Amino acid sequence: MQAADPARVAWTTVSGHRAGRIEFKRLLHGTPGRPDNFELSLVRTFADYATPRHRHNFDQIRCCLSGAMNYAPRKDLVAGSVAYFPEGTFYGPQRMAGESLVLLLQLGGASGQGFMRYEDLQAGHAALAARGTFAGGIYRGPDGRPRDG
Repeated sequence: MQAADPARVAWTTVSGHRAGRIEFKRLLHGTPGRPDNFELSLVRTFADYATPRHRHNFDQIRCCLSGAMNYAPRKDLVAGSVAYFPEGTFYGPQRMAGESLVLLLQLGGASGQGFMRYEDLQAGHAALAARGTFAGGIYRGPDGRPRDG
């Protein structure tokens, strides 16, 4: 069993691969490298946060606690609502109209690949940034072509 007091957890950023400001309070964690790894976080987005249309190789369950979290054009997760984003599901582009606070559970999906630790995401971002560029939430390799993970 795990328990966390959000008041004792600092807001942090987890990567620089997206445009705008997003902060996480990383509350509960699974075991890195396992297919059932997970992370439960409070996520705060700001009006300048934006992403291109994208997908993940893990599942997400989002519960909006305040504000509205945009997840596609004219589609918002509003306070009190919950959404399930299965592994491989495209969503976005995201454009925030204001601040939102979301309880986010990210966990391994049907592929068995698990959920990657943010430390590994940061290392991957740094390695890719050394070879290409990130702009507007999109990575372009050394040849200048956009890549979709």
